[in-house]
Parts: sequence; structure tokens; C-alpha cells
Amino acid sequence: MSDRGVPRSYRTMEGFGVHTFQLTNAADETALAKFHWKPAQGVHSLT
Repeated sequence: MSDRGVPRSYRTMEGFGVHTFQLTNAADETALAKFHWKPAQGVHSLT
């Protein structure tokens, strides 16, 4: 059990991508990236 509780909705839930992505630009240069997101509405849980 997490101390965060059950998220109120997907809009108020932090998340991250499990995989690493390879991004390529127009000049054929590559970079590795992982994605993390934080909700603009803040993190909220059900009581």
C-alpha cells in the first residue's frame, strides 16, 4: 500500500514512462529521453 492513496483521476496523478526513447532531429542527431509528467492541477487522492 502506498502512502499516496488512490488517485482522484488521471488528471491529478503523477506518472512516468517505463521505456527510454531515442529521439532523432532533422540533422539526424539522436538523443535518449525518458518522460516524467506532473499534473498542473496538483496531486490529489481519494480519502
